[in-house]
Amino acid sequence: MIKNIVFDIGNVCVDFCYKEFFAGFGFSEEVTERICRATAENELWDLGDIGRVSEDELLGLFIAQDPGIERELRKVYENFSGIIRERAETIPWIEELHAKGYKTYYLSNYPSKVARECADQMKFLKYMDGGILSYKIGMIKPDADIYRKFLSDYNLKSEECLFIDDRAVNCEAAVREGFAVIQFTTYEEVRGKMEEMLCYR
Repeated sequence: MIKNIVFDIGNVCVDFCYKEFFAGFGFSEEVTERICRATAENELWDLGDIGRVSEDELLGLFIAQDPGIERELRKVYENFSGIIRERAETIPWIEELHAKGYKTYYLSNYPSKVARECADQMKFLKYMDGGILSYKIGMIKPDADIYRKFLSDYNLKSEECLFIDDRAVNCEAAVREGFAVIQFTTYEEVRGKMEEMLCYR
């Protein structure tokens, strides 16, 4: 029986609106696209999620991807406030689940810089029963160890957890660890699937 709902954060509880954020600096469309490719769309972003390099070191690695836009990269990197936006339905959703008797948790790949500078868009965290941000423990999804650590830290059984994530690879990894899973598409669709799976209205 499902007792716990485990949420990813990016593009589930918040919008990861990096394209809009970078475009807001007024650079040309070409430069904005290059910033995206050098940062949020680059596999180097995972190094921030896992916390293996300092924030300054990560900036240096981003610049090395495209030295021709060093000035612009330094500008956008000064403060990431605005790169995520909390979804209006997130807190009511959590409160509704609590009212139905479920506990709620988060399990998310997340860099320290975004967590710190976007704290005002992560108010929902205090409504949850706990969770893991990847940079704090040096592990990222879809590594099996992060799912196992989450279960161990909160003394939970995977078969009693429903995991919601927008990325198929993370969902597949959760299935292998015994979680029930719904891949996030839209809020309305996921709610419908949850109502069917958990037998509530």
